[in-house]
Amino acid sequence: MADVQLEHGYTRIANDILEHIARIKLSPTQYRILFLVWRCTYGFQKKEHDMSLSFISEGTGLDKRNIRRELKVLEDKKIIHQNIKNGSYRKLSFNKNYDQWLVEIEPWVKSTMGETDNATMGETDNATMGETDNQKRNNKENIKKKDVVVKGDIAVNRILDILEKSKILGEKEITEFLRDDIADVIDNFGFDQPEEMIIAAIKETARGNGKTWLYVYKKLVAWKKQGVKSIADLENLQGEEVQNNGKKYRRGTGRTAGESKKEPFNFFGDKVGRY
Repeated sequence: MADVQLEHGYTRIANDILEHIARIKLSPTQYRILFLVWRCTYGFQKKEHDMSLSFISEGTGLDKRNIRRELKVLEDKKIIHQNIKNGSYRKLSFNKNYDQWLVEIEPWVKSTMGETDNATMGETDNATMGETDNQKRNNKENIKKKDVVVKGDIAVNRILDILEKSKILGEKEITEFLRDDIADVIDNFGFDQPEEMIIAAIKETARGNGKTWLYVYKKLVAWKKQGVKSIADLENLQGEEVQNNGKKYRRGTGRTAGESKKEPFNFFGDKVGRY
């Protein structure tokens, strides 16, 4: 059994901070990093702490690339401050001024604890089955929405990782606007397998000379306009383009060798001779 005692150390965090953190939407990776930042700052009664990517990786079990990316996201949201020194070495601090956070904060919901305590048994008995069923249905829908948000964050992170590995993006180019772009493609472009389609666009970009997210995005927009919804559709489209290009290069308007021999060279006529 774990021997958890305050005497072994504890982290002092104002209740106000915890209440506001509970009302914002962060990814699981961002929460894990945030907990470690608290542990190494407030846990040591400090405002900031020197931390390397390796240290954060050991403390959270996360990949260094994901850590670097999510630290940038937390910094863009003004939830943390980071001062990068040499390579992966940085000084981190938590921004406790939640009014500065660039995130959506869920509104407060009036507590009904007192009303429930004061309710009589008769009032409880009068609750209809329909209300109970609606509550259960709402709870299930909320759980589904949360699952979608988490899965969406994971998908976006996977795409960002591939973009970095493909040398299309650098660490400093990953912004909230870019994450919104990727999420928009996943949610609104109508692809049956949006991740696979984005990866296909990344591969085409990496093989060519574009090598920017804008180039990838334009490819995806073009495919959307052409009605492409799956990898199979894309392969069919590319096959048609290859056939059309072949026909274009085979099609000619020149004369045959026989015709050329029959027709004399004429400087002044309608036909132009060969040089």
